[in-house]
Amino acid sequence: MALRVFWPGHWERTFEEGTRYLGWVNRSSNTVCMAAVLRASQLHLVDRVRSGWFEGWFGLESPRVFGRCDADGSENEAGEEDFIVAVSRQDSHIISIRFCGRIIKNLEIIGFKQPRSHRLQYYSLTALQLDLREAQREQAGPKSAEGSESGLHIVLKQINVSIFVERMLVPRSVKFRAFQWWDDLPPNLAHQNPRHRILQTPFVKPFLFIVAFLRILIEVLLDLLESPALDTTIVNIFTAAQQMHLRLQQGAFWPSQYIQWKLNDRKLSPLCQAQYIGFYNTVWLIANDIIVGVAVGQLLMSNSERISTYCFNFLHEYTITFIRVTVSWLMSWPAGLKLNSELGSFLASLFLWLTDSWESILSAAQPYIPRLIHAIGVSGYLGTSMILALSSDLLSISTLHLHIFYTVSGRIYYWQVSCIHSLFMLFQGKKHNVLRNRIDSAVYGIDQLLLGTLMFTLLIFLFPTVGVFYLFFTLCRVVVVGLQASADILLAAINHFPLFALMQLVKDPARLPAGISMSVVGTTKTRNVLGKGVTVLELEMKSKPVSLSSILYQYGYLLQSVQKQYLSLSILRDVLVGKPILRNSNLQYPTLPPRQHRASYTDLWNSIISFSK
Repeated sequence: MALRVFWPGHWERTFEEGTRYLGWVNRSSNTVCMAAVLRASQLHLVDRVRSGWFEGWFGLESPRVFGRCDADGSENEAGEEDFIVAVSRQDSHIISIRFCGRIIKNLEIIGFKQPRSHRLQYYSLTALQLDLREAQREQAGPKSAEGSESGLHIVLKQINVSIFVERMLVPRSVKFRAFQWWDDLPPNLAHQNPRHRILQTPFVKPFLFIVAFLRILIEVLLDLLESPALDTTIVNIFTAAQQMHLRLQQGAFWPSQYIQWKLNDRKLSPLCQAQYIGFYNTVWLIANDIIVGVAVGQLLMSNSERISTYCFNFLHEYTITFIRVTVSWLMSWPAGLKLNSELGSFLASLFLWLTDSWESILSAAQPYIPRLIHAIGVSGYLGTSMILALSSDLLSISTLHLHIFYTVSGRIYYWQVSCIHSLFMLFQGKKHNVLRNRIDSAVYGIDQLLLGTLMFTLLIFLFPTVGVFYLFFTLCRVVVVGLQASADILLAAINHFPLFALMQLVKDPARLPAGISMSVVGTTKTRNVLGKGVTVLELEMKSKPVSLSSILYQYGYLLQSVQKQYLSLSILRDVLVGKPILRNSNLQYPTLPPRQHRASYTDLWNSIISFSK
């Protein structure tokens, strides 16, 4: 029978006579988790580990002295230890091992780097779920019975809290000496970290009132942004409103998210870890967004005149001059294609008149463009994302006439295609049943067939003329939507970039576990003069960090949204039949709870009061 001993890497693997081992014994899985190695002169330190401390905090048995190391021939002496090692008096090598009264011939010593649980380092058999929604779903899922936990899962829980045993035995710093008197607090205060005592000072009380006031102000602004108008909301129209709505949602969710994480006793639970990483990732993103935004804003404000001149010339060249030249070219026979001159002249005159009208509006707005660029630069104090959102809205407004051209030509094209399709079914003796949404057989008279033939012939000959105008403005629409989609993708990348998680992966990957790995270090075999001995296999256990795909899970969702919205076959089919190309203005990953799940004012205030007590 093999015995597995999990041994902290910083403790010397000594088997000297008189050594005592402190930790946990798991008889069902034949495993031992070592928390500390004590010599005979250090046994008085065991009294510092209180018996009821671990049951209430970690759901584990209290650590105890479970083993000893004796000289060969004295291992049969009576004792309470489950783990007894007999060593040679000459060179202290292992002669025999007894575990729960049975002789062990194979010993596996698994060394590990002790996780600093106070720094949120821990071992786990499953990958850390960074998606807060998935973590909440797993937390709310069915719980497994305590007895059904695997032996390795229980050992990892013991390893994760072993540092607290060691720090209580040998305090090494002022921080952990404070941790020691924290254990001496009365029961009604023992669940709180002493570092939170500062929140009881009178200087912090006004800050808590400010937080509550800002929370109310945020809710009022969210009501204004979410209020419906003309069957839609301002969030669905303007990208800047959408970005502001996202920041207000984060501001409304932050206090409750931070308090829930800080008051949670299970700091190493998947849900608590997801809350911690999500909160600080958002804080880092917004901080860096504002820092870069201020720099970009200063650049825009200092060069507003030059940028406005470039923007006006660019818009005039590609949205006025280019459109006028191309429409005039389509009015004749473009590329040798013979079009209907009368219909082409009518459509070209209509679009040229609208282009001239828009040119006059753009010329009238030219003196105000520098102020607009300066205002966008001022918005840099709200972050680079706000500058990008306002630039996207400015592009939408500047190309409004192209959207009108596309809509007009698209409706004409759609009506013509629908009429051609209906008349084609007339020749087949069929019709479309609107009530039942199906194709039924029908009998038509000779006058209906004659009239249908005339209309079908007319529409077929006029179709190329309408088609070339629709094709041109569809290409213009695709270019504009492509630019807006690029801005939306960049905006989503800024809002969801896992900066904090990537920093943790580089700096401290033990905070992002995704399982464990073991490697063989060496094998030794010892024997005494009677032929008794133990085969010792030394292993090293390491924590595997989460993969990049798990950290960048939000971008997978964004790529799926982009592919579904812009790169699917349904979009091509809609273009062929004349249906409008819609822009998906919401490419944000839904990491925040919906409005009905946000904490109310009363709940937030009660949480703040309980947090400050």
